[in-house]
Amino acid sequence: MRTLIRVDRVIDGSGARPLAKGAVLFEGARILAVGRAADIGVPEGARVIDTASGSTLIPGLCDAHVHLAYSGDTDARAFRAEHAELSYAAVALRAAAYARSTLLAGFTSVRDMHAPGGTVIDLRNAVDAGQLAGPRIKACGRGLCVTGGHMDQPGWADHVLFRDMTAPCDGPIGFRKGVREQIKRGADFIKLNTWVSCSGKEGRYWRPEMADDEIRSIIPGVIKPVRDARGAVKIRVTVPTQNGWKAIALAAGARQELFVSTALAQPELEQ
Repeated sequence: MRTLIRVDRVIDGSGARPLAKGAVLFEGARILAVGRAADIGVPEGARVIDTASGSTLIPGLCDAHVHLAYSGDTDARAFRAEHAELSYAAVALRAAAYARSTLLAGFTSVRDMHAPGGTVIDLRNAVDAGQLAGPRIKACGRGLCVTGGHMDQPGWADHVLFRDMTAPCDGPIGFRKGVREQIKRGADFIKLNTWVSCSGKEGRYWRPEMADDEIRSIIPGVIKPVRDARGAVKIRVTVPTQNGWKAIALAAGARQELFVSTALAQPELEQ
């Protein structure tokens, strides 16, 4: 069934000025027309939704860095207490509620950058299957870092051990295994923590975590070279910081040239 939404303003995402007295016609998941309500008219049999006065319709938003599995509490003790009490099933159920809230806030696509136990990978599958309401999710599973690194926080007692909460890796073989484990679990991409923020010294805001040989060891398994029209080889990677891109470039032997594209796309490094 076709649906027509009529609204005071339509922003189509192209960079053009907002369209006054606009309308969007769609059927299922396919947009059929965007334009002025007077030009589109009312197709026969279409359901018409007239929005409240002053409303604006925009394309779905994308959030390229989310953690649906976490509450967002920045207190370290609260964070540890939360994960000592919640099972992964409970984490997944809460993540489903967060995903629904995210969708209702206008975000139709998100990229989840770490979650324990495959919880968000399974949430992604449930959303894709139509079992739950939520945005389109791209998930890395667990982010890879060195032992005690950014995604493997300290602070636990010596006797405490969690299964599949983080993915600490050490050495080239350890990181290769980490990549294979996340791919096996169903990850859409691999997250590397090559660098981490550092506020302990004035003027030094980042510090490296991964060694060059660790970065180089996973490049053949994760990064797929693409040759452009000029014959130059470009590499797509996923690292959460600008200095992370530089670390990848240097370790891979690429030039320090970063080709930064939009939101969910990744910078490219030219060899």
